[in-house]
Amino acid sequence: MPSVVHMSPYNGGFNTEYFLHDMKQKAWDPSQPVPVGTIGTVKDTGSPSNNRSNSAFYTDRGFAYISVDALGTNESTGCPTMLDGNEAASTKAVVDWLAGRTVGRDTTGNESRSNAWSSGKVGMTGVSYDGTLPILASTTGVPGLEAVVPVSALTNFYDYYRVGGTVVEPEGYPGEDLDNYVSALLSTKKLQGSCHYLADDFAKKEDRATAQYSDFWAERDFFKNVDKVKTPTLLAAGLADWNVRLDQSTEWYQALKERNVPVKLVLHQYAHQTPPSSGDFNWRSLINKWFSHYLFGVDNGVEKNSEVSIQDQNKDTWKYVSSWPLPGSSVTDLNLRPGTADKPGLVAFNPAALPGAPVAGSDPIQTLTDDGKTSHQDLSANQSDGRLLYSSNPAKEDITLSGFASAKLNLSFSTLAPNLSLQLIDRGTDGKAKVVTRAWQDPQNRESLTSSTAVTPGTFYAMELPFISTQYVLAKDHKLELMVYSTDVDGKNCATLCGKAGTKISIDLSKSSISVPFVGGKVQAFKAFGSEVPPLPVVTPPVVVPPVVVPPVVVPPVDKPTTPTAPATVPVAGQTGNTVSAPATARPGQTINVTVSAAGIGQKLDTWLFSDPYFLGSNTPAADGSYQVTIPAEVPVGQHTIGVYLQDGMLFGSTTLTIGTDTGQVLANTGVDGAPNILLAGGAALAVGILIPVLRAAAETSALIRKHL
Repeated sequence: MPSVVHMSPYNGGFNTEYFLHDMKQKAWDPSQPVPVGTIGTVKDTGSPSNNRSNSAFYTDRGFAYISVDALGTNESTGCPTMLDGNEAASTKAVVDWLAGRTVGRDTTGNESRSNAWSSGKVGMTGVSYDGTLPILASTTGVPGLEAVVPVSALTNFYDYYRVGGTVVEPEGYPGEDLDNYVSALLSTKKLQGSCHYLADDFAKKEDRATAQYSDFWAERDFFKNVDKVKTPTLLAAGLADWNVRLDQSTEWYQALKERNVPVKLVLHQYAHQTPPSSGDFNWRSLINKWFSHYLFGVDNGVEKNSEVSIQDQNKDTWKYVSSWPLPGSSVTDLNLRPGTADKPGLVAFNPAALPGAPVAGSDPIQTLTDDGKTSHQDLSANQSDGRLLYSSNPAKEDITLSGFASAKLNLSFSTLAPNLSLQLIDRGTDGKAKVVTRAWQDPQNRESLTSSTAVTPGTFYAMELPFISTQYVLAKDHKLELMVYSTDVDGKNCATLCGKAGTKISIDLSKSSISVPFVGGKVQAFKAFGSEVPPLPVVTPPVVVPPVVVPPVVVPPVDKPTTPTAPATVPVAGQTGNTVSAPATARPGQTINVTVSAAGIGQKLDTWLFSDPYFLGSNTPAADGSYQVTIPAEVPVGQHTIGVYLQDGMLFGSTTLTIGTDTGQVLANTGVDGAPNILLAGGAALAVGILIPVLRAAAETSALIRKHL
């Protein structure tokens, strides 16, 4: 018969007196030596207690249920080396024995073989660390491991205790680290005597002071061996699990999917637990089908069912889809600015804001002051100097976040070793806040997780922070918010190291944005939150005092039609997947043919000639994709760009065009910002002001109209 293995380090109970780290430890000064970690003492808690409650579920269905003490725990020999190569070898040894490739021995030395009853087909399952061991076994590539079902499992031990180069607690366990985790597993005097050295060794190598990624953590990173994985994997994770955070499962799912390993993902609305059975979803039935198919060979179609199952936020219904992130999800940039009662602080610009563009009408620098003790719950609920908050417009309809968000921020700090924490928040109509996802970063590790780069107080740094992966529906009339803060206090306990009170963080809003994975991308984001045209840079011409007072030269305005939105930037050829073609050369006043690819046929298209730009008209292409436009007589000779736009202002495609004279003369392109030199008769020197295009919103369409003043 086939076997289902439940391997656990917890069968012998816990040592209840073990050392926890002080989350108020002083932040490491990079100019000083790295402090050496220490570990406290442990004591025996007495007799072990085993949990065999799941055995009947499997034995009633014809599986052998195998309960295994993990390496160095309870009655197992060795020491608990915690997800390294030794523990991987121990998981492989179990499968090898059940597959009949090795001989086991009992405590008296007698041989024990599985050939008489085992089919050699093995499955593994478990929750949390117990669910991590099946994944570890699969990374060995051991033959005979036919299926695994990991729930709330780790795939990278570093990301359990660290994020972005900073210490971050697993929710509910402030002060825990790998050294005291192993101490808790030394539940007998025998284990304490033979394995206590591990706690001391881990205290030094886990490097709590710098929290950097090292060889110690790399040995416990499963992704280094992901190419060996061939075992069909059914993953499950809680969307509210801040103990084993969601990205441990979603990143593993993506890695297996990329390698064509059979994989399924179940996402439920609860925290650190098995998925519930509700509505039309039955977790135990799914496990039974999974193991029955891969261990017994039952053709029950489980491998053909939807790859991803997601419990809706109402907890009564489920969504079944082909992949995760949800199909159609793509990131949209949301820019930051000081919000007001009638203006959101988190805004989608259409087209995207130019890099470095200033925030119009306000100081782009804002500053928070950390007190090191206010919880993130209180920061989000109340006005506070300890955080900066940027809110979107209320959503006009439900919008789904699915995937990996990130933040690009330009920040300065007042101390050498500050904390940096972020949250995306769902602000309900009742004003209450709910965490959507979180991010953390040690600014000293802004360039690398393996080495530190000093922070100079007052200097601004460009930093990019990934958020924990998310699957979330923001309801209609709710706001999406970004909260920037320093020390992350969860309830009464520091989730990061408790920061130094008085630490200041300043953000340059003109160089900061977030990227959010919305299902439907920009189109859906614009529908839900609206969009605005980005502010143009404000240019103040220099004041020049002319030596001679000369009457001003009045340049009559060029008569141009007031029409659709003038695009803010010159398009680049090949920027989209569509094609636009036109003659290579033309003369001022000449009518030319423009031809677009199939996606533009039947659509009304606006055509612009850059660099001024000149509006050439709105046309619907013929069946062959062609239409005609006339080059304005006043267009200067030189290199130009034809841009073709859809009615919503989005670029369809572009091509280049050279404007020459009747004699073929072509002048050098002056570019978007160029202006001709003006020479007046009589040799008088004039101060010539720069003509600045002004964009003004049209009331009917929120589009822009370009005028020359």
